[in-house]
Amino acid sequence: MTQPSIDPLHLAAGSMRCDGIRRRSAMRRAALDLLYLGAVAVLLSCNTVPIVAAQHAPFTLTGTASYDDGTPAHDAVIALTDLESMKLVSVLTTNTLGFYQGVIPAGKYAFAVASGHGFAWIETQEVPSKNLRLTLSRSCHPLAGKVDGEARATRMNLERQSLSQGDTFVAPVQEDGSFSLCLPGGQYRVFLTGMALSVNTKLDLPTSSSLHIRSIASHDIKQGPSKIEGVDATLEKLVSDIIANNPKIIGLGEATHGTSEFFSSRGALTLELIRRADVRLLLFEFDAIASATLDDYVNGADVDPAKAVADLGFWISDTYEFLRFLSELREYNAATTKKVRIWGIDLQNTTHPVDVLIGHADQLSISAEEQATLKRLGKKGQDVQELSAAQRSGIDALLSRLRTPRSSSKQDVSIALAARSLASQLDYWTGDMGTWLRKRRDIGMASLATFLVTQVDTPRACLWAHDSHISKQPSEFMLGYHLASAVRYYSIGFYLYQGSTRAVDTAGEIGVISYPIPVAPKYTLEGVVMDEARMSEIAWLPLRNLPPRLRKWFETPRFSRELGAVYMSEDDMMTLHDNSAAFDAVVVIQTGHDSSPTPTGVRVFKH
Repeated sequence: MTQPSIDPLHLAAGSMRCDGIRRRSAMRRAALDLLYLGAVAVLLSCNTVPIVAAQHAPFTLTGTASYDDGTPAHDAVIALTDLESMKLVSVLTTNTLGFYQGVIPAGKYAFAVASGHGFAWIETQEVPSKNLRLTLSRSCHPLAGKVDGEARATRMNLERQSLSQGDTFVAPVQEDGSFSLCLPGGQYRVFLTGMALSVNTKLDLPTSSSLHIRSIASHDIKQGPSKIEGVDATLEKLVSDIIANNPKIIGLGEATHGTSEFFSSRGALTLELIRRADVRLLLFEFDAIASATLDDYVNGADVDPAKAVADLGFWISDTYEFLRFLSELREYNAATTKKVRIWGIDLQNTTHPVDVLIGHADQLSISAEEQATLKRLGKKGQDVQELSAAQRSGIDALLSRLRTPRSSSKQDVSIALAARSLASQLDYWTGDMGTWLRKRRDIGMASLATFLVTQVDTPRACLWAHDSHISKQPSEFMLGYHLASAVRYYSIGFYLYQGSTRAVDTAGEIGVISYPIPVAPKYTLEGVVMDEARMSEIAWLPLRNLPPRLRKWFETPRFSRELGAVYMSEDDMMTLHDNSAAFDAVVVIQTGHDSSPTPTGVRVFKH
């Protein structure tokens, strides 16, 4: 992102870099197992603008904002994110002369500034700092839009998807629901806060220049159904609904990565669908190539399952619960001729696909020059940026040639999968990698999933991934959305009413530790489903053909709790979903417990 110019008298040069790098280093270390640098998103968490009080002494911040031609930037909105808590702590507005003032606690902040004609962004700024002068760049993309519904005392938040932090821009929503501002290019997560809320919406700039947001009054979201009468939320009911919908792929989510019961409940449902719904393929949010050994194990090969799971490299799956499921699947396959296959669909490692292609270089007619380039990319995928135009064109042509399997054998499918995986990962580095990684990763996973279901002789497949990937909510454009656009797709969100889970500590300094999950509020998805299911151990609830009173409740977006690899806070777990659009069914577990790591699945950070 283009950096704004700042008066050097009022900015400590080192603070622009050192603390930002230090903080990002900790968070990257925390999310290393996923290699998904966007694991911690700023989620909707309350019915007011998420401004929090810091613990440091207050300071009156003053300064001016102008455009790069010296014109005062009047009506610019300055959003200050505290870099310790990663919370928005203050929103200031400039007057007609470009002057701003506000009382904020001393500390380190990111400044994101936006107006109708320009933007500025500072990744790290020390406060106190007197008369801080901000210069807005006019090299930006205009965005205008309208909020439908409640608009009073509401702000539009635009969180830029990047490897940086604090680049969340804010725009006021006028009384008529309109808003406008000018922003740098990239992908944004857009949501409302204040008297009205909205589900997250993905926005690409400069592709989009206008935006319509549906708002919901915050007090309406925090209401339960008109009455609780009880529903049939049995496993039998859910399986019957899945069979009736006849999907090609069934997405099984998880609200947290470190909860034992998400393994056992998805395992129970998966085995039931294998027995009753002709599921013959299981897809996982694992590396597409590294997971091949798991397939060998469940189909009877002499494989050490603990080592195979550890070699995936994820603490999330390196648990005794997952090993138990694999053992059960191996027992099932041993007793039937209708074998179940396992493949991964994730694309976060260039080494594995490169090794597959080079390992079959002779039979694939891969030249020595092409092999040398592949080896270079296998060590560091970003080296694709340093290839000459001819080299890049040659690699693209090679991968295009190898993407079609020569037969349905496992070896040939693996080769085609490696070519497709590598091609997708090399595209990560085209343009702004930090901005487009998430979008490209989900598109890539959807592409691999649809490819595999055409290659494996199966009427149906199950896919295990996080709820955020499983969701087919149109405004999010995640994995589930792309699958629903390509095949018949049935998505199931899995949630936790209470208990505990494992996750990386907030500061990224300890490792993967236990966190309590308090009882879900009555107005959340988890609270309502548990009440409707009479507090059953597990509620399996299809969302089709609900009673009218419950269907009406689900028509409004509702809060649920989701957690990625890193724990930030209880509030940050709250997510607003349009559940009827995101999922075909939800599963709520009454009480969850920490997953059980194997010795290789323990994560303790060392300094």
